[in-house]
Amino acid sequence: MNENIHEKHMEAIMQLVESLGMDGADDYLCQGLMNTSKKVAVFREKIASLKDSLQQSTNSDEIFHLECDIKSARELLDQLLLELKAMDERYICFRKYLKEKESVNL
Repeated sequence: MNENIHEKHMEAIMQLVESLGMDGADDYLCQGLMNTSKKVAVFREKIASLKDSLQQSTNSDEIFHLECDIKSARELLDQLLLELKAMDERYICFRKYLKEKESVNL
């Protein structure tokens, strides 16, 4: 993760901690990771289902629509994966922030 991204995550983390507290920030970040992970799983299943339907279809109009649906679902999945990556990076920064706070308080 480059330094600029790390700094942006740290700014967001400090704002979260200020407004929600440590436990609230942790809960918020974990909930975001879980929700996005679930969405990723749903879209992967949807794409698999659409591909199965595509293989069974013989109607050219239906094939066209299924291909468009698959393309749209893949684009949304790609966006969700980027969002999940950013959330994961933010959570990693949060864990580092916690360790730094703990070492200062010792």
